[in-house]
Amino acid sequence: MGCSLERLKVLVVDDNPHMINVVKTILRGFDVKEFLDANGAADAFQLIR
Repeated sequence: MGCSLERLKVLVVDDNPHMINVVKTILRGFDVKEFLDANGAADAFQLIR
């Protein structure tokens, strides 16, 4: 019995675009389909408002 993460929307925050892609690639392996990207805390807060 496993759980699916495909219904999650994930906010990935990092100032390094390469690391954002690495994290998204890993999460895709867990069936996460929806992402938002932010380059820092200020950008992240704007996205979640």
